Amino acid sequence: MKFFLSGGFHDDPLHRLRLRAGIEFLRNQYGDPAFVAVEANRTLFQAVTYWQRQLFVRLARKEPKLSQLRLDKLECLAKAIHYEADSHEGLFTNNPRVLWLDDERSFGTAGDPCSTAERYFQTCRKALENENPGSNERKAIQAISKYITERAAKSTVDDVFDRDKAWARKILSKRSYKSEYGIVVVGENHVQNKQSYLRALLAAKGYDCHIRYLATATTANNNWSTQSTP
Repeated sequence: MKFFLSGGFHDDPLHRLRLRAGIEFLRNQYGDPAFVAVEANRTLFQAVTYWQRQLFVRLARKEPKLSQLRLDKLECLAKAIHYEADSHEGLFTNNPRVLWLDDERSFGTAGDPCSTAERYFQTCRKALENENPGSNERKAIQAISKYITERAAKSTVDDVFDRDKAWARKILSKRSYKSEYGIVVVGENHVQNKQSYLRALLAAKGYDCHIRYLATATTANNNWSTQSTP
């Protein structure tokens, strides 16, 4: 069985689009997956994500620069909030089984989930300080993605090892998969080829692991690589 691991940065609108393009490629090559494993908590996603996305759009429509973007572009930005959980939706004839990798994680670990829209809104405002969104919407979204990527690249993650071990156990505990492949959507740190990271833990059990680094991917090139670095 093959595992296709996508590694991106949270709340990045271009990473969401690149992820969907990569998943479409897999669907066309292999059909429906056995599962989609997502770095998300089901209860959190179902309870707060939809209205947090709506809240972001309402905030953005009142902000001088963000309000220059058309509504469909604001909604595209909003869908980047917790995009890991539902980027696969609508791409398959039958919705695949979802493995919620963070179901056991405390809501407060990564900050108050009910303030996600406000934090994301402030991030987008900061990213557009030197931009003119009304004249070039594409450039504006690229600026937001670049700002998020640069910030994420400088951040550190303290609980990678324990979480990755738990994720690997959850993924490998399901042995009776009917499809030949599974999709795993997590942060970029987790797909690096380092000891005790998720990718290495799955590979150590003899599974082929193919990687898509969303920071360097494009929607035109949807290949998944077995290389160790982006």
